[in-house]
Amino acid sequence: MTFRKRVFDLFFASLLVVILGPILLCLLAYLLIKEGRPLFHVAERMKGPGKPFNLWKLRTMTVVDRDHGVSGGDKASRVTKTGAWLRRKRLDEFPQLWNILRGDLSFVGPRRCANMLSGFRKFMTRC
Repeated sequence: MTFRKRVFDLFFASLLVVILGPILLCLLAYLLIKEGRPLFHVAERMKGPGKPFNLWKLRTMTVVDRDHGVSGGDKASRVTKTGAWLRRKRLDEFPQLWNILRGDLSFVGPRRCANMLSGFRKFMTRC
């Protein structure tokens, strides 16, 4: 990550934490009363090969002991009413500002698709 990109991330993530912090605190209080604990869902993601980090989100589903995998039709029934609303408004992603402040994520990521597309064009011109 370049120095300018990191400064950009730190500045805007800090600004958003200050602006949205009271909203997040209200959401946390509401979730605690309405849904109970845990308030957060933590999922392991990869920064790069062999570099895992914990991605933080507000919990939007009921908790089960044996939850395996990333997706599945069985999980759709576990989304709470509050969780569905949080997802629709993208409010469940507020805690990811912490990941940006830590340097795990960035507001703007690499454009890997563009790199793949240019390679595909080069391949097609040779054919």
